[in-house]
Amino acid sequence: MTGAMPPFNVGEDTKEARAYRSEHRRDPLPPNTWVVVRDDKFSVLRVLGPGVAELFDGTGQPTRVDVASVKVGWWRRWRLRIADPAGATITLGVVPFGDAGIADAGRPKSDSGSFWASLGDDPISMVIFLVAILLFFVTGPIWWIRRRRRIRTAKEIRAALQR
Repeated sequence: MTGAMPPFNVGEDTKEARAYRSEHRRDPLPPNTWVVVRDDKFSVLRVLGPGVAELFDGTGQPTRVDVASVKVGWWRRWRLRIADPAGATITLGVVPFGDAGIADAGRPKSDSGSFWASLGDDPISMVIFLVAILLFFVTGPIWWIRRRRRIRTAKEIRAALQR
């Protein structure tokens, strides 16, 4: 996995680092390798064999994970809960191919929640709110398609871990 890592420090946020990440985001991943979200940061999960995986978070060496069971969330089926033989669990969110790559490992997942905090009580805020609601209904089908992609990717990861 270290051969595919970018030629800069993961913590860098320079123009060159951002350009590299955007250029290599859609690079094909090695076999049995997926980009996941753990603790609101991108990580790379590589399945080595049945019940054995590596989790690379962008700092240092990959962490070996022994897998006793893999569970999928009921409502958010793209969430995987991996339990090790000792009983500790790791919760991973699936990232569809192309949304993040190996070069994004260790980077924080972007959050758009700050939009609602910036709304005030003035009339222009109401217009912004109504436009946001309209966009919600227009982009609803897109969210549904992305949800289906995340669920399909979660099924692939679960199948690879349970082989």
